[in-house]
Amino acid sequence: MVQPGAATGLLGTTHLSATQRMGYGWSKSFARLVTYQDAADVYGKGGFNLIDTLFSSSALAGLDPSIATDPRFILVPPNFVAGLQNATPPTAAQIATIVNDATQQSKVKAAGALVANGTDSPLVVPGISLHLNLRGAALVQGNLAALQSATRDAAKIALVGDDLGTIEQGKLADLIVVNGNPLQDLKAAADVRLVIKNGRVFTQDEILAPARTKEQVAARRLALQAQERLCREQPHQCESEEGHAH
Repeated sequence: MVQPGAATGLLGTTHLSATQRMGYGWSKSFARLVTYQDAADVYGKGGFNLIDTLFSSSALAGLDPSIATDPRFILVPPNFVAGLQNATPPTAAQIATIVNDATQQSKVKAAGALVANGTDSPLVVPGISLHLNLRGAALVQGNLAALQSATRDAAKIALVGDDLGTIEQGKLADLIVVNGNPLQDLKAAADVRLVIKNGRVFTQDEILAPARTKEQVAARRLALQAQERLCREQPHQCESEEGHAH
C-alpha cells in the first residue's frame, strides 16, 4: 500500500511487501520478486522512506562460524541457538536471492529515498540479524552504504538526525569501537570492543556481566533444555522457513 501511505502523509513503510492473501504485492511482484520502478519512484518523491528487512540474508550466518563462539552468544534467545550453531555456507541460489532482494532495496535508494536496514526482531535473532542484513545489502550497495543505512540514514528516518547517526560536534556520543575496518571487511562492524552510550564507556565484560551470574547461567541452561525438548516432541515448531525480504 505504498501510494496511499505516501498520499496520506506517512513518513514511509517498514517493508516493500508483507504477508497477505491477495496473491500479488502492492509494491513487489511475488512472481518475479522484483520491485518495479513506479513503486520505487513513490519513495523517491521526498519524505517517504523505507525500513527494509533482508530475511534472505540469514543464510550468510553460515559464512561466519565466529557467531556461535562469540562471548555474546549467551544472549541469543534459545529458539535461535541450534540454527546458528548448525549453520552451513549458503548455496549459490541463496546468494542469488540475497543479491536480488538487496537490489530491490537499492532501487528505492537510487530513486532518492532514505533506506534503513531493520531486523523484525524477535521474528529473527536480535543483533546478529542486523549485521547479516548489512552484509546482504553490501553485496549490492557496498560496505559504506550498508553502514550508513544503520547509522546516518536510520537516524534521519527516525527524525533524530540532529542528535544521532554521525560523529559531529554537538551530537550525542553514542558510539561503538570495533576491531578492524568495516569499510574493508563488514564483519569488523560486529567485532565490538567498547560501547559508548551518551559519553559513558562500557566494556563487553560489563555489558555481559548480568547474563553471567550463577542464576542467569542456570536459567539459560533450563531454557535451552526446554527448547531442545520442544523440538524433539513437536518438531514442526522448530522447522525453519526460507527467509525472504519483505
